[in-house]
Amino acid sequence: MDIVVNLILYLILVSIVGGACLYAAGKVTGTACYFLGMAIVAGATELTRLVILLGLGATGIGEFLLLFISWLIPLIVFISLLRKFTRAPVIPDIFLMVVVYWILTFLLGTFIELA
Repeated sequence: MDIVVNLILYLILVSIVGGACLYAAGKVTGTACYFLGMAIVAGATELTRLVILLGLGATGIGEFLLLFISWLIPLIVFISLLRKFTRAPVIPDIFLMVVVYWILTFLLGTFIELA
């Protein structure tokens, strides 16, 4: 039961922090977005990744294949949900938004580790 509560809290935290970073990236790039939609995108992407890792991790497939699948499918979910919630073209708007999002999350992670 403890693991389930931890996973739920983790998903809520990832949704809020990831949604805030996506929202900030949208504002920086000028892409029309709102916070709730970006939080849903971040949470659904992370939930997809966790389901793949927890589901396929027990099957005994190769580690490289597992990591590749757990990267590719959430990326497809991420891009498609961003496209749905922002109604922006993938190139250049969503592409730039994702680059700024990765930069923001990298900086946020670096500042958290240094604190």
